[in-house]
Amino acid sequence: MKNLNLVIVLLLFLIFVSCSSKNDPESQVIVRINVSNEDNIDDLENRGLPIHEVLEDSRGNEYIVSITTRSLLDRMQLSYQILDSCSGRCGEYLIADSLGDSSIRTRAAAETTVLHDDGKNVIVRFSKALSNSLPKMGFELALLQSSDSDVNSEVADRISNKKLKNTKSLSDIIVSSSTKKSSVETMISGVSDDSLLTYIKDLSGENSVSISSGTVNNTQVSGTVTIRSRITESMDLNYAQQYVYDKLKILSSTPNFLSPPTPSFDSWSVAGYVGSNVIGEIPGKTTPNEIILLVAHLDSIPGEDRNNVCRQTNYDSTHAPGADDNASGSAMLLEIARLMGKKEYDRTIRFLFTTGEEQGKLGSIGYAKKAKDRNDTILAVINLDMNAYWNTDISGTKIYHVKTNKISVAEKYNRDKALSDIFFSAVNTYGLSSGQNAGIVPTPIPDGDTYSDHDSFWNKDYSAIWIIEDDSRDVWNPYMHKSCDRYDKISIPYCANQTKSVLATTAHLAKIRD
Repeated sequence: MKNLNLVIVLLLFLIFVSCSSKNDPESQVIVRINVSNEDNIDDLENRGLPIHEVLEDSRGNEYIVSITTRSLLDRMQLSYQILDSCSGRCGEYLIADSLGDSSIRTRAAAETTVLHDDGKNVIVRFSKALSNSLPKMGFELALLQSSDSDVNSEVADRISNKKLKNTKSLSDIIVSSSTKKSSVETMISGVSDDSLLTYIKDLSGENSVSISSGTVNNTQVSGTVTIRSRITESMDLNYAQQYVYDKLKILSSTPNFLSPPTPSFDSWSVAGYVGSNVIGEIPGKTTPNEIILLVAHLDSIPGEDRNNVCRQTNYDSTHAPGADDNASGSAMLLEIARLMGKKEYDRTIRFLFTTGEEQGKLGSIGYAKKAKDRNDTILAVINLDMNAYWNTDISGTKIYHVKTNKISVAEKYNRDKALSDIFFSAVNTYGLSSGQNAGIVPTPIPDGDTYSDHDSFWNKDYSAIWIIEDDSRDVWNPYMHKSCDRYDKISIPYCANQTKSVLATTAHLAKIRD
């Protein structure tokens, strides 16, 4: 009887502790806070509210997702909806965009506890299993993490301008891409369809490639390999990273190159994953601390083929060749590095090949945090993700996502808009809007779409745009995340014109030295 009473007392104590921690005003919660155009999100952030994502539901209602404490929310007198309560500090969460497919939101609810479903996005607690299974269903992922730093001190630093030197706006610098430069024209003329196709075929398993002996993610690699699936934490992704490193290394030792892109590895550890990015850097000659950052994710992921679009191939469904998503963006970075290494620039140009993007932008989250901690002055981030699929219905529409133009985030929209205007001007200045199955029609979309690596830099207050082939839900590349995302489904001339547009934009941003 005494033992039974002891058990009952212990159970009551545990229940009390659990309830107390859930009601503890200093324990974290993840909440939804509805906002309107009249609300200024920057003001909320400066008052101390951690803003992890700004989302829009299926009805077009904008809202903030925040991991914070009840006491802070109450002090700010905010109305909020609690999505999850934590005993102490919350961990990681995934925001998963269903891309308009309601059936996969139903499947997600059957597989795990869905904390929130806004008709477009679902929010779930993070697990490595879900970060792999949800993309295979058809979701695009964004990772949410509670801050490891003291939020109030970080906000105080921002207000006192201690950390604003890494957020220098493009509107503060005179950059013109409307005046044609012969040196840029020369580089543009050197963009090679054959080079782009070779890079894409090498990275997507169509060709066997030789890689040098090296250590990638604590694993020895060398020899002749075939890169069939660049899945995060896979050996094939290790091979792909060494392949990219080798290509940059060759450029760095090429005779007569004025600015060879020196390669390096950048390790990261995020949400239980461990990996590395590959970096190539061309140092600026007069203001090397000012950086233009080009980003492309190197990893890929296999997804379900529910509509049987791969029926005419015999490719193993577990393979993720990712020719468009995102060997295309990685190939563009390699080609741009090859050509830009022949000239000199006032500003530094950095090429960042990320990994872990498909699991929630892990590699870019790790890198962006380091960049902010170092106070890197990154003037512009251009993210290249899927840039080779030509759809006759859209005739070369070139989407570039910027922050929304709502009053609530007007300042950040204006910074992104300045960058997008430079890109638009470069396309027109160098005549890249025409060409059979290749012409670019630049179309800015002020929606603040978060589902690629640019968002990691937005979250650290850097100006960024996401450049992508048209990604309207009804004309999205149907082969994305499938075994038939192969080189024969893409347009190399279109990819080449995309490459030229980014090369010209970057040359002007970096202030090419004639």
